[in-house]
Amino acid sequence: GPAGAPAGTAVSTSDVSWSWAASSNATSYEVRLATDTARLLASPATNSVVLTGYVPNTVSSIVVRGVNAVGPGPLSGAGSRYSLAAVPASLSVTSVSSLTIALSWTAAGNAAGTVFELQAATDAATFLAASTGTATTVLLPGLQPGTTHTFRVRAFNGDGAASSFSAVVSTPTLPPAPGMPGT
Repeated sequence: GPAGAPAGTAVSTSDVSWSWAASSNATSYEVRLATDTARLLASPATNSVVLTGYVPNTVSSIVVRGVNAVGPGPLSGAGSRYSLAAVPASLSVTSVSSLTIALSWTAAGNAAGTVFELQAATDAATFLAASTGTATTVLLPGLQPGTTHTFRVRAFNGDGAASSFSAVVSTPTLPPAPGMPGT
């Protein structure tokens, strides 16, 4: 029978491991790009392969087919998987007022469209999502004056797998301005 559709597992920001149901009578396999089946990516002897060299959080789509002395068999259905997202880098506070904090970070090589989640805590332990989106800058409004906030950020790949968190940064909001409500 033909080779089964490949199933991928992201093993790093640049590598995806693939396996598929073996094809009866196959002595080797051809792994081809799903969007351009003329492009041969690998010729493993077994029904698994690790493809390398991806940019963080980019999709890999492949098809496979068994090969024996008679020739190649039919192409399988396609399988797709994203490489892991890289941990965002250089999280920093770019401005502070009594009610707002602005932060930025770098995408660290992640592909365009990567989703980042910024988390915040006022006790340096109980982190909650403060911002989610594709931007690498954020302005958080409506904060409590004179309160220390700690932040961390992580990235998600296209399959929803989260990276580790960045290093944390902390900063206090400024004291309340004279005449502010509650002072």
